[in-house]
Amino acid sequence: MSRLVRTILFLSPLPFAGAVVYTYASRKLAKDFPDIPIQQLPEGSFTRRIMEESSARGLARWGREGSGDKDRPLYAAYTDIYQTTIPRSSLESYGARLLEGPLSRKAYETDSFTHAFLNSGLMSRHRRLMSTKRDEREQRGVFEPGQEAMGGTMWVLRSTAGDSSAPTAPSTTAAQRQSALDSLPPDVQPPSSVPSATGAPNGIGSTVFFWRMPASIVSTCDTLASYGYPWRFMLGGYHELLVEEAQAPSAKTEAGAGAGAGADEPMLRVTFTSAHVYERLQGDGKTIPGFGRAMHALFGRALLASAKRRIESC
Repeated sequence: MSRLVRTILFLSPLPFAGAVVYTYASRKLAKDFPDIPIQQLPEGSFTRRIMEESSARGLARWGREGSGDKDRPLYAAYTDIYQTTIPRSSLESYGARLLEGPLSRKAYETDSFTHAFLNSGLMSRHRRLMSTKRDEREQRGVFEPGQEAMGGTMWVLRSTAGDSSAPTAPSTTAAQRQSALDSLPPDVQPPSSVPSATGAPNGIGSTVFFWRMPASIVSTCDTLASYGYPWRFMLGGYHELLVEEAQAPSAKTEAGAGAGAGADEPMLRVTFTSAHVYERLQGDGKTIPGFGRAMHALFGRALLASAKRRIESC
């Protein structure tokens, strides 16, 4: 038997084994982190407002060139939303290692969860694979508009805490935060018009990131789609990290009565959302292929699982 044949026979089980592992992992993650309907998000959450605005009148063009309300050719085609619960004590223990300064409790929890998500084991491996470095502010758990995240693959749009309408970084003014966004290079400019920053709903903390697909890839795919190619690439999208109470205090008290101290452990609900933004071209509604969306969903669930493990290991 030739060396080539032996090599082929030796490697032939690998695709099958890979398919088995993928199937098991995707099913387990889908069970642990099922799809959440957007109606279950808090009414004031950024993701929910973006989807509502997209359906009502469309989204403004990205970049400074799309400043007019009449210029709204974009739409958010779909969202991926995943949730889990964690002990409040674990998140606060995690944040105690890195956060300093006069932060409200909700801002403290929001920045702690954001830091854990961006520095989880899976995200760290992704960072090494892409050879990207952490922003110095990100290392300290500070997230301000215009700040790079994941080595320049996405940027902070806003970070708010629900016990006030102020941002989690109180040292910056609204003008300074807008100036930081305006100073970004044209090819990574955020949308010029997004839902107003009225602060997160009461009791909710939120960090919003935006990212943009390279224009050359988008335009090439759009050209191919005009000739019958079945897919298009998104222009970019949003990620939102939410922190909220998992259960009303009164319900926790009633449920925990006589059940021991462990039953009274305060819990937080943490959520990861993703929304992809496309341009309305020829009304064809083309997006990325189904298998691409499935892989994106698998990765999103795995990221939330990795962040949960990092927090609960404290």
